[in-house]
Amino acid sequence: MPFAPLRRAWLLLLLIAIGGCDLGTYGARYQERRGTLETRARRAAHLHSAYQRLDDAAGNSLGAQIRLPKLFDGDSRRLSPTQAETMPQQAVPPGMPLPLSYTYERYVSSGDDQLPIYVYVGSFPMAEGEAEGLEARLDALVAAVITDAPRWAEVPYESLDGEAVTFRSLKISAAQPFMVIDPSGKAESRTLEGQLFFHLKQVGDKLILVGLRYPSQIADAIGFPEGMEASLGSFRPL
Repeated sequence: MPFAPLRRAWLLLLLIAIGGCDLGTYGARYQERRGTLETRARRAAHLHSAYQRLDDAAGNSLGAQIRLPKLFDGDSRRLSPTQAETMPQQAVPPGMPLPLSYTYERYVSSGDDQLPIYVYVGSFPMAEGEAEGLEARLDALVAAVITDAPRWAEVPYESLDGEAVTFRSLKISAAQPFMVIDPSGKAESRTLEGQLFFHLKQVGDKLILVGLRYPSQIADAIGFPEGMEASLGSFRPL
């Protein structure tokens, strides 16, 4: 049987080839899974481990919670909507007198200056057509201060568990005023290229607004937009 060894050799090569394909598929899946876990770990590193309950201006729960970026720490301050008149560039987005519940403010170093980052939280009663009405109201406020504003869109943000948390979002990139603290400690208004985001999410009978604003030049230093997207992905009802 002179051909028997040859047949066995071909069979062995075939088995090796099949096994190699399986190992290759396994290796690709392993690398994909590893990449996913590394991305989630990196995104989680931006966030506080504890959830922050979202409240209205009176301190009543809005029925939802979120993990804020770690940069909002003991050096942050919480501004109430009553401070909008005395702090019009801080307690609310400039030129947009929204009835917010509160605003988180945090200054970070940028060269010799201190530049601010803001998280805005608000809520609105949810009735038929209210979502579209609120978007139109925000559009009107934005149009009064920013030309050629983009449109609202459904935007999914991935949670650390891999699930999608979808918001109605408006993302604006434009020059806007910020209160900058110079090396002497003096605060002055400067117009800087900045990012402004509005995110709407229905929870029960309310529309919850989560906004964010910061100068574009500090995005890399604060880990945005990845940190912001990770925070939005952590949003969940109570």
